[in-house]
Amino acid sequence: MEFHIHASIYRRRPDVHAVAHTHPLWSTLFGMVGLPVLPVIMQAAVLGDIQVFPKTASINSHALGEELATALGMHRVIALKSHGAVVAGGNVVEAFVLGCYLEETAQRQYLARQLDEPTVLSAEEVRVIGQNLWKPHLLQKVWDYHHAKLRRDHPAW
Repeated sequence: MEFHIHASIYRRRPDVHAVAHTHPLWSTLFGMVGLPVLPVIMQAAVLGDIQVFPKTASINSHALGEELATALGMHRVIALKSHGAVVAGGNVVEAFVLGCYLEETAQRQYLARQLDEPTVLSAEEVRVIGQNLWKPHLLQKVWDYHHAKLRRDHPAW
């Protein structure tokens, strides 16, 4: 039904070979109340600037797909208002890790807000940390960890 999310991003972004549209709990909550997910943990640095798609809609038409792809631009992550997120990576591992890091960041930001306003990484910290963490072997470690956890919890798979 939401083929247009993927098709529109692939048409515009020759660097993208994996797109995932997810409905994660924590980051969707932020989109439901109009709060941005901010870089409050180191892993958030690889997300880059999280874009926002301001419409609550299924992206089920060419026009909406194009609007979404335009809003994403050259970024990696876009939050959909009350409808999850879309991540765009160079491969499946990158897209998977972006989705994991988005959700982990949102959860920790939410929890920290219960105590006080969380400290947000500076633009320079995001730049430096992002360069250090956006490396294939580190992304693969995240994939391998979650894969091993899945196999442990569901041995029949």
